[in-house]
Amino acid sequence: MKLKLMKNSKPKDLYTAKNIEVVLDNDFAKGEFSRKFTTLELKLMYLLISQSKKGDNTFYSYRATFKELSEALDMNKTQLYDSIGDLELEELCVRIRGLDSEEFRKRKNRRRKDGIPVFSRVTLVSDEDNDASSVEFKLNRELKPFVLNLKGNFVKYGFVYVKTMKKKHSIRLQTFLAEELKGRKEVEVSMKLNDMKRLLGVPLKGCSYDSFGMFNDRVL
Repeated sequence: MKLKLMKNSKPKDLYTAKNIEVVLDNDFAKGEFSRKFTTLELKLMYLLISQSKKGDNTFYSYRATFKELSEALDMNKTQLYDSIGDLELEELCVRIRGLDSEEFRKRKNRRRKDGIPVFSRVTLVSDEDNDASSVEFKLNRELKPFVLNLKGNFVKYGFVYVKTMKKKHSIRLQTFLAEELKGRKEVEVSMKLNDMKRLLGVPLKGCSYDSFGMFNDRVL
């Protein structure tokens, strides 16, 4: 993890009520990540997205102790503390279909095909008491058109569904199904297994889960 000096602006506390919702643009929901992602990375991303409120024009920095974060993400506190420092969160990029960002094109130090970095800041603030140690993070401002003040063409669902999931591909599938539901109580989706693998970011080569039963048990 890369550590950065913080600006003087005070980070906000995470809002973790049961009714918080993930709202994001459909193209973002279907975006592809630049590398293999983890369950923790996805949960952190969607947790930050759920902090945005109607009328917000920018992303804010947030701070949470490891105790608060473990409860918000439904993850073991010790495991979270041991693993979060090793994550290269700032290297996680998302490729969004049809993206045409002038600001992004001006970057000379990153190839366009890498996509937009999800996080602009991830800072670990250590304390002798692990319970008091905290993480401060913020979403990249280039994602604002895909998260803030959306009008039509977006997907919305409760963060509680993400919170309770243990596998990263289940989280991705939840986002896809939420888009298909669009306010309906239920929906039936037919898809070839390889198409589902592509959608969820599961490698087609070297993956022996050729039956849905095995794919469901081992991946979802």
